[in-house]
Amino acid sequence: MDEEACERFFSLDKAGRRKESKLAFRQFADSFSSAEQRDRWAREFLEKQEFFNRFDQFGIRVRQELFDEILWPFLRPGVEQHEPPCLYWLAGLQQNLLVPSYRDYPADLSPICLLREALEVEPTSLPIRRALLAKLIDLFHYADHEWPSGILNGMDGANIDVLSEYERLIELARSLDLGGSYADTLNDFAIHVQLYRQRSRAATKPR
Repeated sequence: MDEEACERFFSLDKAGRRKESKLAFRQFADSFSSAEQRDRWAREFLEKQEFFNRFDQFGIRVRQELFDEILWPFLRPGVEQHEPPCLYWLAGLQQNLLVPSYRDYPADLSPICLLREALEVEPTSLPIRRALLAKLIDLFHYADHEWPSGILNGMDGANIDVLSEYERLIELARSLDLGGSYADTLNDFAIHVQLYRQRSRAATKPR
């Protein structure tokens, strides 16, 4: 592996010199002697990443070619074999999955789905619990941000089935929030979901 090309790629990328960094990346990516060496580098790279920012939000983005050519080939087998570290890392790299080439993947690669799967395998993992709680809080903030107009599901209003799923996710979040840091947020959202459920039922009753 060409370590000099690797260092040059990250240095140029940090400096915003994208054309030069692309050339350095190409030299670096082509320098692996085997898939095993590439995967070993990918694991070491991911183990060093801090996936939380100073606002306790979970998720980072890396250069897309780095994800496509090196990280995804390493992560995919681990995700398909339900390995918690790979599920956690891929959830943290969710922004790199937003490009069209990953939309046809036959499984749900949303961060909440990946982290719930990881939690089933390692229920005591603090990083997984923290990450899942952070993503649930993000979801609730988004779903609730137009209240009292309504509760959202994506760009649309939440239907009864979605409201039921939100209620299940609220209980999951409570079980993860051991210190009660988000108790007020969860209580407020639970009340809004209940009120919106009542409103939705009233709107569908025949007159």
